[in-house]
Amino acid sequence: MAFDGSTDRAPIFERAAEVPDDPAIVEPSGVWTWSEAAAAVARVADALTTLPLKHGERVAVLGDNDSATLLFYAGALLAGVGTIMVNQHLTASEVVYILDDGDARAVWASAGQMTLAREAARELSEIAVIGPGEATWDRAVAGASTAPPVSERLATTDLGYTSGTTGRPKGVIVPKEPAFTVRERLQLAARHHSVGLGPHLVAGPLYHGGPHAAVGLLLMGTPIVLIGRFGAREALEAIERYGVATSVMVPTHLSRILQLDETERRSYDTSSLRLVVHTGSPCPPAVKRAVIDWFGPIVRETYGGIESGPIASISTDEWLAHPGSTGRAVPPYEIVIVREDGTHCAVGEDGLVYARDLTGEGISYRNDPDKTIASHLAPGLFTLGDYGHLDAESYLYLTSRRDGLVLCGGVNLYPAEAESVLLEHPGVVDAACIGVPDADLGERLVGVVVVSASDVTVENVLAFCGSRLARHKTPRELRIVAEIKRNHMGKVERRHLRAELS
Repeated sequence: MAFDGSTDRAPIFERAAEVPDDPAIVEPSGVWTWSEAAAAVARVADALTTLPLKHGERVAVLGDNDSATLLFYAGALLAGVGTIMVNQHLTASEVVYILDDGDARAVWASAGQMTLAREAARELSEIAVIGPGEATWDRAVAGASTAPPVSERLATTDLGYTSGTTGRPKGVIVPKEPAFTVRERLQLAARHHSVGLGPHLVAGPLYHGGPHAAVGLLLMGTPIVLIGRFGAREALEAIERYGVATSVMVPTHLSRILQLDETERRSYDTSSLRLVVHTGSPCPPAVKRAVIDWFGPIVRETYGGIESGPIASISTDEWLAHPGSTGRAVPPYEIVIVREDGTHCAVGEDGLVYARDLTGEGISYRNDPDKTIASHLAPGLFTLGDYGHLDAESYLYLTSRRDGLVLCGGVNLYPAEAESVLLEHPGVVDAACIGVPDADLGERLVGVVVVSASDVTVENVLAFCGSRLARHKTPRELRIVAEIKRNHMGKVERRHLRAELS
């Protein structure tokens, strides 16, 4: 359903009027019709007006991949209230850091995350906890209006968090493009490549940029299919049952689907699919080719970050002609490859990948001017920390990551964060972590430690690390070694270590 800004209502309300009983959201626990979803979104938007929020202040969101989270995000957008997208798998101390850094004024939590939200909020003053089961919020929603919110109200941008070079997450503005009113936010949503194609499957967590597009798609009148935590069978069953047309996945999702027995996998009808976008990390060529052979020429890859949005993109036909590429630059970007001395690389020569923002804006990190400056070679010319090269037709090929960043299942992990925790263990005298290739996850985080006594075991060191870090940030395996090789500057010889561990 088109939205050009000429009307004052989001298309979700037009759908509610035209096809009130058609499914808008389907999930394992049930179905929301368009009339139910539109009313719920309107109530959330109206209830948010009861909070003592000033323009520019934000509400953090700790939500499961369910309808409650999706509807809250949608209602907040229509209310002009900015959200802070928080990974619900973080520890309480990590959530506290994000709430404090993002200057949150409230935290909304789905029922499954309410305990974590309350634990984090106790560490900070003047942060309200709202969500299902919280009496004040439930009363506000129950008494709220179901009238469509007007789209002329001012909008506050959202905050997403990405890892910093020290492992500390850094806040970035979402969306990157200027949108000062709710109407302009809806106009941006209307430009999404999945609008108008059919039901959309949410494969990844809603706090991630790609899956989070489901919020705008719902408001644009696109049916949303939620399966909770990703499972290969569950995804294929949903595609067949609901005629799913589009989805955003990471290579790990594609790999896990391919790991199903081929007879079982091909028993599912996936002919409804019209576009599958994969992002998060480069897809192993063998996996991507197998997906293309099965799904057909509907696979598109994008390269970028939450702080930049898509920088490059490549279609199926382009990839088959340029296997291994992550695509060519998309507006408003140009891609340049730069040597360590700042000069430009020749065609085919590896260097640091920079994107030139033709608007002149570049990227920025909240409360971290040093990282913002370090990411730029010149105004508007920035890097996300990848190494690669361009071919003669300006297609980008990524080869490695700066600062040891590990992409595990589409999630950014910085070894420095795990290393610092490992070194807190009283029996560990040295530690290092790297990413090693993994057929399922793309990369997995592996650590090595030097210990001070024979009774310090891998098991108790990992348990110590796991008690202080979120599960996905804890090394998936750990080895005890006699020495960790370092250079004359004291830096870990990661290439040597990678050769030993791979």
